[in-house]
Amino acid sequence: MFYSYQAHCYSLSMEFGTSRKMVMKELKVLYISH
Repeated sequence: MFYSYQAHCYSLSMEFGTSRKMVMKELKVLYISH
C-alpha cells in the first residue's frame, strides 16, 4: 500500500516535472519570438 502510494506520487512528480519543462520551453520560445 505504502509502496504503491510512493510510486503514484513519484509518477505524478515526474509528469509535473516534464510538463513544467515543456511550459518553460514554450515560454522561452514565446520570449525569443517577440
